[in-house]
Amino acid sequence: MKGLRWRFPEAGGVVLLRERILRALGRVLPKVGHGILALVVLGLLGLLGAWIFLGLPSRGDQALAVFPEPGDGVPWVLVQLEEKGLSRESLADLAGGLGRLGQEDRELDLPALLAGQVRRTALFLPFGQEGNPLGVFLPEKGELDSLRRGQVPASWTGGGERPFRYEFDGALGAFRVLDAREDPAGFLALEGERVLFARSQEDLEAMKQVAAGAKKSLSLRWELEPRWRGHLLACDGGWLDRASGEKDSPSRGAPLFLEMAWRYLLPAAVPGPGGPLGEAKWRVRGASFPWGEEKPESLTWNRQPFSLGDPPVLALGVNLPKMGEEDLRRFPGLDRLKGWLEELALPKETIGTLLRGPLVLSLGGKTQVLWFDLPGFLADFPGRGEAGQALADAVWQKLFLGTKPTALEGYDHGGATELPFTFLAAANRSDALLGLAKPEGIRPLSPEGPPFGGETVRGWGWIYADLPKLADTLGELTALDELFTGQELKNPFEEQAGDALRGFLRTLHPFLLVWDRPDGGTLKWYGR
Repeated sequence: MKGLRWRFPEAGGVVLLRERILRALGRVLPKVGHGILALVVLGLLGLLGAWIFLGLPSRGDQALAVFPEPGDGVPWVLVQLEEKGLSRESLADLAGGLGRLGQEDRELDLPALLAGQVRRTALFLPFGQEGNPLGVFLPEKGELDSLRRGQVPASWTGGGERPFRYEFDGALGAFRVLDAREDPAGFLALEGERVLFARSQEDLEAMKQVAAGAKKSLSLRWELEPRWRGHLLACDGGWLDRASGEKDSPSRGAPLFLEMAWRYLLPAAVPGPGGPLGEAKWRVRGASFPWGEEKPESLTWNRQPFSLGDPPVLALGVNLPKMGEEDLRRFPGLDRLKGWLEELALPKETIGTLLRGPLVLSLGGKTQVLWFDLPGFLADFPGRGEAGQALADAVWQKLFLGTKPTALEGYDHGGATELPFTFLAAANRSDALLGLAKPEGIRPLSPEGPPFGGETVRGWGWIYADLPKLADTLGELTALDELFTGQELKNPFEEQAGDALRGFLRTLHPFLLVWDRPDGGTLKWYGR
C-alpha cells in the first residue's frame, strides 16, 4: 500500500476521514511488513533453496570439498546430497524460483541428471550473473569402472527426448558433454573416485587445482547435526547488510551465512494429511542482533492468548524485548509503529508497554473494500492489559474521529466497522487486535490447527507460511496495491515473474520456522 489514495469520489466529510485513516495506516502497516521482510529474507532464501533438497540425505565429506572459494559479494547455495532421486525438474524449480535462471535455461539439466544417478552429490549454485553451477559426484563402483575404461554409463545419457552425448578430450583429460541440440552442456572429469562437473574449462581447471591442494576449497564440515542426512549452506554475499546497514560503515557488505541440517520423520510419526513430514535445524552466522537494553526471552507460544486471520496464510510472532529510542531506530518497522502510536496521543508508558512483549502479525481471512474481498491483515498484542484497551479506544477516538464501532464479541473496548472498508480495533484485558479484517474471518489460536498443529512451540519468535495458499494470495495482494495506489501493473516482465513465483510456491509445503535462540532455531514442513 504505497501512498494510499482512492480513485472514486465521495462526500467531502467522508473523504477527509478516509484520507486520514489511509495515510496513517499507509505509514505504519507496510513499513512493519518491510521490517519483517528485512529480518527474514536471508532465512527464506535459504529455506527455498533447501526445500527442493529436503529429504535427500548427506553427511559431511571432504572428498566432495573441491569448490573454489567464491569472490566477495557473490550470493550462493552449497548443498550436499546422498542417495539417488533428485530430478531435473526439482533443480530447475529451485533455480527458477530464486530468479537465477529462466524457464528455457538448461544449464542445470546435466548436474540434476547425475545427482539422480550417483550415491553422493555436492552442488555449488551461485546466483545472479557471477558464475556457473559446479558439481562433484561419487558414483557407484560399476559406474567408476566404466569411466576408467573411457565409457560413460548408459544412464548418464538421459535418454528420451533430451539425451546427452559425451566426447572424451584426451588433451583436456575430460569428457565434453553436448545436449540434444548439440550445444555445450559442460565438462566431466574423473579425479580418483569422484567426478567433477563444470560449465567451462576455466571452472574445471580451478576445481582440479583445489583437488590437488593448490587452491583453497569451501569447507563441507557441518557444525549442525553432522550425523543428520542433509546439509545446506547459503551465503547472501553481503546483500542484506548493504541493503539495511549504515552507509558509511566500514564493515558494510559483510556476508551472512545460513547453515541447515535436516532429516525426514519416520512414517509412523506422521499422523496423516497435514502432519509433519520432516524437521530441520538452522543457524545464521555473521549477523549482529542490536537488541539494546534486553535480549529477547523465549515464550511458550501455544499458550499465548492471540488470534489469527482464518485460515492463516502467513503469520509471524516475536517477543519484543525492552528497547530504547536508539535501539528502535535500528528496526524501521518498529520505529514507524512507535511514531504512529505517538500520533494517537498515547502516554509514553502505554507506548512502552505496547512495544514490549509478544506481537503477532498474520495474513489471512478477508477484508472488504466496497464490493472487493481482499486478504485480511491482523496485528495482535497479547497480554497488554490496560495499554491494549487504551490503544483500541485511541484508534476510534483519534483516527476515526469518535466514530462508534460495532462491538466485537469477547472484547469490551473498541470494535469493528465496514465503512469505508472493513477495519477493527478491539481489546480486552488479555488481548488487543488491530487490522484490516472481517470479524468473522479471525479466530483464537486453535489447539490443533495451524500454525502449531497441537505441538508445544517455545522460542522468541516464529514464522508460519502456507506456501501454496500464499501463491493464490499474491494475486489478490497485487489487486489491493493497485486499488490503493491507482497504478496498474504495466511491466509485462513483472507479471511473468509473478506468475513464475506463484507456480514455484504451489510446488512447496507449509512450514513453521521457530527461533529458539536469536541466531537460529528449528523448522518443520508439513503435508498438504
